[in-house]
Amino acid sequence: MSGRKNRGTKRPQRPSETGILDRFSPTKFGKILPTNTKTKQDAFKCFRPGKGECLEYEISQTELKMDAGDTKINIKDTQATYIPAPPAPPRKKKKSEGLCPPMKFINEIWLEKQDALQEKYRMELKKYIKYQKLHKGLKHAKLHTFLLSMAGPEWFQELSPIQLRTVDQLQCCILLDIRDNTISNVQENIGNLGLVRRPRQRHLSKALKLCCKDAVEFLLILYQLINPKRNEYSVNDRLLLSAVVHLTMMDTLRELHVRIPSPPARKTKKENEVATRPAKKYSSPYLEPYSYTPMVPKHTGVYTNPRIQHPDSSYFDYIFSLIRRCLFPIFNRVPKIDWTKINQ
Repeated sequence: MSGRKNRGTKRPQRPSETGILDRFSPTKFGKILPTNTKTKQDAFKCFRPGKGECLEYEISQTELKMDAGDTKINIKDTQATYIPAPPAPPRKKKKSEGLCPPMKFINEIWLEKQDALQEKYRMELKKYIKYQKLHKGLKHAKLHTFLLSMAGPEWFQELSPIQLRTVDQLQCCILLDIRDNTISNVQENIGNLGLVRRPRQRHLSKALKLCCKDAVEFLLILYQLINPKRNEYSVNDRLLLSAVVHLTMMDTLRELHVRIPSPPARKTKKENEVATRPAKKYSSPYLEPYSYTPMVPKHTGVYTNPRIQHPDSSYFDYIFSLIRRCLFPIFNRVPKIDWTKINQ
């Protein structure tokens, strides 16, 4: 007997029932491909709770199908009941040994803190910018009101030099119109003062008749006739009242000067009167104190003006009239001297 093993005979391979195209093609021939690309959605997905939210839950669905002629009606009712899970126990904090985390260096921890501070500062800056935008208009309005209050009362309007000269010429215009029985001069003067809209002619003529040839009365009557039912001061009202102030300022200052007492005069020491003390006698010249007096500096830094200066404003011209009125009685008492006899 030979020592070879009987390996058996090879069986002939049967031809495959499927062809080569069927084996290597991703789609089999004769298979109907789906025409709807939408995948079928799970209707119970939204009812299923997450992991660890419930101990037990139950989902039930009831379907109802009806035919109403050619119409088919499908109704589905889904209900779910849940048994909630108890809250998770708090996590125990691990006791640290006072060292920083092993995966973070000290500079990394410092940078994280700085980033948190920067984020906080950015939020505060945004809030501040928003606050500024909201309250900027209110702040400007308050500042404008404050400046107006500093400028003077609400009815006052600062007049230009041209307007002041126009107000000074009003008295002459009133006299000319009364003489010629017209209102042309007064109308032109009021226009140069800056009134817009200009007063009506009947108001001007009525004020001209009732003013008694006085410019102040004319302006006050015209102020009452323009708008008798006013709730606030218009530009025309402020111009008229400011003109009245300009015309009556000198008389007001004169009355105040006369009625309010002047302050007492300062007592000045005479140059010859020097406070001298009796010299103290010492038993020895070595005991006398050092008596050196330094020189008076030429410029002490304190400005003193011995002359009396009066303001240059035209409102204070009444001072010269008061001085002249006080000096006239003195001149009347001085006896008259006949210089012709003295020369002889």
